[in-house]
Amino acid sequence: MKKKIVMLFSLILMFSLGLTNVNAKTVTVKSIDNVANYADYGYAASGTNYNTRKISITDNEGNTANAICVAPMQKAPDVGDTSSNVVEITDRTFINILYYGEFGHSSVNYARQVYYKSHENANNSNGQLILTHVALSKQYASIIGSDKYGWSYEANDTLIRDANSYIDTVRNLETPTNVKAYAVIPADSNKQIYAYLEVQKSGTLVINKASSNPIQTSNSDNYSLSGAIYMVYADQALTNMVGILTTNEQGVTNSLSLNAGTYYIKEKTAPKGFELDPKVYTATVESGKTYTLRVEDKPVVKKGKLSLKKTSDTSTTHSLAGAIYMVYADQELTVLMGVLTTDENGNTNEIELDAGTYYVKEKTAPQGFEIDTEVHVANVIAGESGVVSVTDRVIPEPTPTPEPTPDVPENPQTGIGGYLISTVGISGISGGLLYFLKKRNYVFKF
Repeated sequence: MKKKIVMLFSLILMFSLGLTNVNAKTVTVKSIDNVANYADYGYAASGTNYNTRKISITDNEGNTANAICVAPMQKAPDVGDTSSNVVEITDRTFINILYYGEFGHSSVNYARQVYYKSHENANNSNGQLILTHVALSKQYASIIGSDKYGWSYEANDTLIRDANSYIDTVRNLETPTNVKAYAVIPADSNKQIYAYLEVQKSGTLVINKASSNPIQTSNSDNYSLSGAIYMVYADQALTNMVGILTTNEQGVTNSLSLNAGTYYIKEKTAPKGFELDPKVYTATVESGKTYTLRVEDKPVVKKGKLSLKKTSDTSTTHSLAGAIYMVYADQELTVLMGVLTTDENGNTNEIELDAGTYYVKEKTAPQGFEIDTEVHVANVIAGESGVVSVTDRVIPEPTPTPEPTPDVPENPQTGIGGYLISTVGISGISGGLLYFLKKRNYVFKF
């Protein structure tokens, strides 16, 4: 019972010191290697049986690692033991002892160097295994604030000296950010707590930002998706920042390489024309994959005004009144936002619109003018009055068609003179014929 109370007390201390329980991890003991006795490597008096051993483990994510016990006075675990009580240890010295020692991932094994320096028997790795184990146990006792599990039990002066030397050697070294240390606490409180390193597999995080109202963002004078700054954290409390993402003009950020895991993202600086996003987003980064977080920003509403001025391409008596222009929010001319109608001077009414880009197309031309087929693009700027200038073409007057010309003889007799000549000639011929007939006594009866 007393041992269980002490174990519980130790766990409470661990959490109070900022150690994080990893709820998703379950670790199983896969194998345990042969015992390495301290006395055999000059680290204990002859005849003592204090020892350590390599513990091989696997977790529920398929990761494997070699572990070292940090509670030497407890009973060793058994093959097949499983525990879901896995704690991440963020103490930098603890991580360094593992990383630069036996079963670490550094190209330089400082535990081996310290062991070689004080021992002639430098060809057996169990010496640096014992040294890594004792240094790790000492640091673990320091983290939890108790040496209940003991690290200096029956150790001779050489082991104490070498352990302190190794800790001092690696204390301030840098380790990669993708290396994490875990302690596994067995369900049986009589068994050893053991620790291991895991190299986190990396993935990529990127943000793709858009506007919740594309109409308003089409004008760069008022809005831009560039310059949004997002902070990326490893914890939900937003205290452990691991990176920064910044958007470009297309709303896409730089890529951030992160260890596989869950991250929390919060906007620090909003881009021009947008409200600051209050949400905290969650992103789960997987090894070898890119996680794209898609977010929408709400534009700050800004208003401007738009009107139209129509003129004629030539002097005319036609009135410019009655032209009707439709104002659309989209280039396809499907989202109608307002109507502009000209007076006799070609000036239209003024409509208020959200700042942005609009498309203006004539529906009805004034009498005597050709229809304007052009789609005019208008940028409405916040706080300003914009004017679209249009010149209309007068419909040309039709050219009159000439009357057809009748056929005329080559030498025609025209006028009253020709008529008299014709009449006299015919009368003379008739009179002469009658006189001739009378002379010849021709009698005509009618």
